[in-house]
Amino acid sequence: MSSLTLRTATPDDAAELALTLREADRTEIALAGSPSPYDSLMRGIVRSENPTAVVGPHGDVVAIGGCVALAPRLGSPWLLASDGLLDIKRSFLKDCRPQLMRLHDDFPTLYNEVWEGNTVHIRWLKWLGFTVAETYGTRPHFLPFWRTNV
Repeated sequence: MSSLTLRTATPDDAAELALTLREADRTEIALAGSPSPYDSLMRGIVRSENPTAVVGPHGDVVAIGGCVALAPRLGSPWLLASDGLLDIKRSFLKDCRPQLMRLHDDFPTLYNEVWEGNTVHIRWLKWLGFTVAETYGTRPHFLPFWRTNV
């Protein structure tokens, strides 16, 4: 049995994950100007074409992610997680690259910005092959990241 399940994210998933988000994700959400973790998760779910919940072996939602269309061939990927993701780290990492290639099916270019203090996400993005800028993008303390697969 796999230690994770992927399924379409729901408002109930957002409510559950909002209570257990990683501290770095909470900080990133606040610095981005979102009123709350729940609001940020719901905005991502509603705006993403295929928002995905990552469910751990005990049925708990440990992450939600998706990709928002910015233009016909440009998507903005995002992921917010709880510390529970560490419990299924190996399974999660094994599934990341196939999921990334699915995003690239719809969006040859992926772009977003990450809070400079979210070092776990920055390492993960680099591991996935994203380029992470060393200077701020459109907001202070946020670093642009991108990946192209054409």
